[in-house]
Amino acid sequence: EPPAPPAHTVEVTPDGAKVYDLAVNKAEYRSFRVRTLYEGSDDVLAGAPQQVESVVLNDGSAQRSMVNSITVTFGGTAILDPGAIELRRQNGSLVGLYADISILGGKTVAVLTFVGTEFVGGSLADGNYTLTVLADRVHDRWGRELDGDGDGSAGGDRADALFRLYGDSDGDRDVDLLDLGRFLSTFGRRQGNHHYLDYMDFDGDDRVGVIDLLAFVRRLGKDLNP
Repeated sequence: EPPAPPAHTVEVTPDGAKVYDLAVNKAEYRSFRVRTLYEGSDDVLAGAPQQVESVVLNDGSAQRSMVNSITVTFGGTAILDPGAIELRRQNGSLVGLYADISILGGKTVAVLTFVGTEFVGGSLADGNYTLTVLADRVHDRWGRELDGDGDGSAGGDRADALFRLYGDSDGDRDVDLLDLGRFLSTFGRRQGNHHYLDYMDFDGDDRVGVIDLLAFVRRLGKDLNP
């Protein structure tokens, strides 16, 4: 059995300063946790564990005719291990994801797009999906797991249900006459025309043409159950 890692406790007496410098001169002590002792309570880690602030499809608009990206924003800076975010189809199979991770305004942002030949126009196929952020693969700077379920304690995955239905311009899970009106308003238009609606461009060729019309007609009058 390997020996336990070395540990050392340093007590800091507050003197009114807001910032303290911690310097170490041994490599084995360069991984550390900061704890704050509150009067009358057990010692706890300073601050709340990391949470997911928002999950946004596309640009945040209501339409679900095309779902080309998902943006996951954390409440602060977060460290994501490989496979930290999963997207599964209703049958449980995984969707291939590419994650572009950056820090904006002190918050970690992961923009997800989809990898594979089955994504016509860069969008998810019609259907229901579950996006899961795995708590044990997301950590804050202290090494604590994500508080995915929002209960104030580290641990618990974050799960979001989402769907895609081509032709659904208002996100109400059906393709009806309102959607038909919007499709007809953009039919025959190309990118650059102010009537062009990219979410009605089924095959992603920068124009709304016959192929898009056929795809729309096949779905007209249909709905997608959760």
